[in-house]
Amino acid sequence: MKRSEVFREEFQPKLIIQTLTTKWTHATRGESGEEKRNSLPEVMSLPDELLQEIRGNRLMHKVMFGEWHLFTPIEDIHTENSEADFEYEALKISSNEERMKIFPADQENSSGWVFSKDHIYVSPGEWVQLKYKASSRAEDGAQMFKKKVINIGYYYDIRPDIFKRNKPAAIHEDIIAE
Repeated sequence: MKRSEVFREEFQPKLIIQTLTTKWTHATRGESGEEKRNSLPEVMSLPDELLQEIRGNRLMHKVMFGEWHLFTPIEDIHTENSEADFEYEALKISSNEERMKIFPADQENSSGWVFSKDHIYVSPGEWVQLKYKASSRAEDGAQMFKKKVINIGYYYDIRPDIFKRNKPAAIHEDIIAE
């Protein structure tokens, strides 16, 4: 590997994806359940464990809130080394040193993602927030509800409060067709 390749790889921005998912049924749809769900965060600090040994160019922080565990967060964290282009949650994310591009994974947009434009650009030092709500049926026929918030950042300098210290460059709500 050439010295210039090492420099470029070492100093490229890192992609940080934080996914906050809330799931519930009719059992917690009442006023108190709604109050609890609405008080859940849409951004969280990144766990120290994730930042202690960053091995890769993509950091993943997934948090699940569900009525089955009283909306207490269950976290999953890991880092990955990935190509510049990859798919996540029916999105395609492409990046280079100058910017990151987010767009539906399939060109026909059959994934259900709806953007006001055909793509979203994010520059280093910025992040965007994508939000949607959906409902589905469980195997037993029960109605299930889901709220998903995906925070996607592109940063050189990564700190635990990366999503809390500045506002997103853009917020895209209700971006999935049911």
